Amino acid sequence: MKIKRLMAGGLSALLAGTTLLVAGGFANPGLGDYVTTSGSQLTSPMIVVGSDAQVSDVIGAADIGVAIAGYATTAGACTSTSTVGVSGGADVASSSKFLYFGSELNRAKSTLTISDLPTILAQGTATVDWSGGPYTYDHYIELGTRTTTFGTSGGDYDDPVSHVDIGSSFSTPLYNLTIVFNKVLNLSHADVQGGEMTLFGVDYTIGTSSRSSATATVNKLELLGGSGSTTVDEGETAEVSVGGVMHDITVDLVEGATTGRITVDGKGKSVTEGVTYTISGDQGSIDVYVKDVMYTAKESGISKMEVVLGSSKVTLQDSQKVKVGTSNTNIDGTYVDIIGDDSGVSKIVISVAAADSTNDDIKAGSYFTDPIFGSFKVAYNGLNPALDSADRDTITIDNSGTTGATLSMTDYRGNEKLMTFAFTATGTWQVDLNASSTRTYVIAEGQPVRENDYVILAPEQRSDFGHLFQLSSISSIGSTTATLSLTDVFSGDVKTVNMATPDYYNATFYIDGQTYNTRNLTAGNEMVFTWGTGAGLGVLNIDAGSKFTIWPTIRGKNGEYVALVDRVILDNTSAYTPWITDTWVEMDTQTKYVFNFTADGANVTLELPTGDLNLSWWNNTVANTSRLYANGVNQSVAEGMAYLNVTVGLLDYNITSESGGCTGYVNLRAIQLPEKYIEGTDNPTGIAVLVLEELDNTTTDRGAIVIGVNADSNSYAALDTPQFTNGYDSATQTTDASITEYVTVPYGTYLKYDSDNQGVITIKYPNEQAISTVAFGADPSFSTTSTGGAYEAVVKIDQPVAKFDTEVSTSTLTSDLILIGGPCVNDLVKTLMADDGITCDNFYNTYKTGVIKEYTNAFESGQTALVVAGWTAADTRNLAAKVMKGTLDYSA
Repeated sequence: MKIKRLMAGGLSALLAGTTLLVAGGFANPGLGDYVTTSGSQLTSPMIVVGSDAQVSDVIGAADIGVAIAGYATTAGACTSTSTVGVSGGADVASSSKFLYFGSELNRAKSTLTISDLPTILAQGTATVDWSGGPYTYDHYIELGTRTTTFGTSGGDYDDPVSHVDIGSSFSTPLYNLTIVFNKVLNLSHADVQGGEMTLFGVDYTIGTSSRSSATATVNKLELLGGSGSTTVDEGETAEVSVGGVMHDITVDLVEGATTGRITVDGKGKSVTEGVTYTISGDQGSIDVYVKDVMYTAKESGISKMEVVLGSSKVTLQDSQKVKVGTSNTNIDGTYVDIIGDDSGVSKIVISVAAADSTNDDIKAGSYFTDPIFGSFKVAYNGLNPALDSADRDTITIDNSGTTGATLSMTDYRGNEKLMTFAFTATGTWQVDLNASSTRTYVIAEGQPVRENDYVILAPEQRSDFGHLFQLSSISSIGSTTATLSLTDVFSGDVKTVNMATPDYYNATFYIDGQTYNTRNLTAGNEMVFTWGTGAGLGVLNIDAGSKFTIWPTIRGKNGEYVALVDRVILDNTSAYTPWITDTWVEMDTQTKYVFNFTADGANVTLELPTGDLNLSWWNNTVANTSRLYANGVNQSVAEGMAYLNVTVGLLDYNITSESGGCTGYVNLRAIQLPEKYIEGTDNPTGIAVLVLEELDNTTTDRGAIVIGVNADSNSYAALDTPQFTNGYDSATQTTDASITEYVTVPYGTYLKYDSDNQGVITIKYPNEQAISTVAFGADPSFSTTSTGGAYEAVVKIDQPVAKFDTEVSTSTLTSDLILIGGPCVNDLVKTLMADDGITCDNFYNTYKTGVIKEYTNAFESGQTALVVAGWTAADTRNLAAKVMKGTLDYSA
């Protein structure tokens, strides 16, 4: 099982310039009373050292800062997970292998045995008079390859639902009922006929029409069920209940050792021992098997007959449908295969499907009753989490008036945001990846980001640390006060980056412990960002490191990844006609020649959302061709413009290249999604939202969903029909034909597409891969156990909380204080201790090693001050260690 990470952020409490990393849980309750937070700031306490403090005081303050940071937490709720239990039956899944959406029923277990269903599949013994016994047999239910699916089941439902597709063809059955005889049983023998068997929990008598033969189609097992045997004295009447109906049977006469006469429900019949009769009386037709005639001379005793009444006669004949009742009515959807010869039967297999296509599904919350024996049901609990579960993360892509499209999602830190991501100006016929007419999204490493534009920074694809930022300000570039500010679009947190020497045009900075580089372009209001192995402060993507990231991803609340997609211009050194005509923005001259290959072995690795694409070039002596390799496969690029389609993981990508053929160069011009994912010609650059399902075992892609945005006939931003890279089930609602619903296979992501107006798409992404629960049993039921609850998440503190004593104004205090050092080195301690008559001169006379003491209403501010003061710097450090362990009152 995948373990979801509770991202609590880092810590930080700091003395100026010192970063302390902490995990909560080892601090003490008393010290926690000092701690309050607001957003990403520790608002209390303030840690204060003297301006002339020794290093040991600073270290002691740092130690206390670590302890305090453990209490800098915020309450949160864990995403709940739930498991489904089965009672009254057997789950077809196992503890180690689940039944996912779209999985075949036999994915985990191929066969149910006595260990799964001890009563229904108990070993049986044929009670017969034939020698050579005992004749034992075993039962099995062999699971078929039918699947859980989503739809209207051929119009059975108005709106699509999750269900088990039973099917109505016995060649692909829901299950096979298998009976294996441990010794062949000769069904033709008179000593076997009249014997008793219990099949799948139901008692039967073997009828006289049963046969064993070397001719397969002759093999037949006639089963008379219902009442069990009843013995009736001559001249007496007995009442027998069969299928809830009471029947009267009278033994009128026992004529001899094997013959007599009976009356059933008012209808008389002459009978012979060992023969089955269909008698139609006033309660309808019923099969009567004369099992035994017990004749006794009149003067010596009472004669009797043992009979079996069974309205539930079942006939199993090789290569035929199962037949039931006195009229041998076929059970559609069944098929019998009997293996045997003249000596007897060794195996019977009965395939079971639905009788017809009208009732060939098991809707969530319902069941299918075995149509032959009726002793068990197949029940379906539905998907867990359910398609409408509140535990699913909701992603909504909608239109925004007439000019935009919006994306609403929650990141994995729990921050929800609605943003405009696509924009089309009035009267234009093309959508831009913009938040407005002037603010764009930059979705490739090393591309220019203008002030107020948006950029996604992520150290690698599918990272926990992806952020969508707005470059909210660029200030005083080239001066010693040069800075830029990045505002996190989801959380609102602001990251300020100070430009570094020597020219104050660039900087290396850190977010979530990840390293990023930035450099200002000559235009002044543009920055570029690079990251990853080998990245540096050089010029744009020339210095992007070992990989060049295209369409970086942001992790969603439940572990999905989302990327904004648009054509990325790789190189614009000359006149360039994209594979679909487009007007594109001329980029700064520093971006040129980055992907211009002129030497053998020149290569670049593009880090795409679905994997890495390595492009390398080797010159070719054959005229008008060049060897451009994509992940080792020669693309045989012709001279001039070439438009390549390359598959990387789940997605296909279009790459535009320009080759000089044998003249010795290849330029990579652009990359974008191909037309197969994008509808219409009014989205030439392939603008889309890409949603990636989580990886299977961290290596294998589950699936991807692409939602393109185009300009409709009114030049409005409109959503395309969603495209899926893996399997899915879908159906259009009968109640609203504009709505189509989808569920992806096998992850179980739900998507609803409403095509009305400009369209709206709602995605419900599960917190874990959706699991189907199907059970067999006499009366299976399901129970759900949820896990989750509250937790305390560490607050990421990114503002300094330490000050020198000279920086604190006691007249405006709004937080508690922790004061490090004695009256000789900390002026605030000096002031407080003066009220106790303690000064620097007499401190040692009062405290030989030091004191830990709380002062309430310190400086008449209403705040509390905790003084940690040792006689020597080493003493202060030792006292700080005591505070970390919970000591708030100490003197020695």
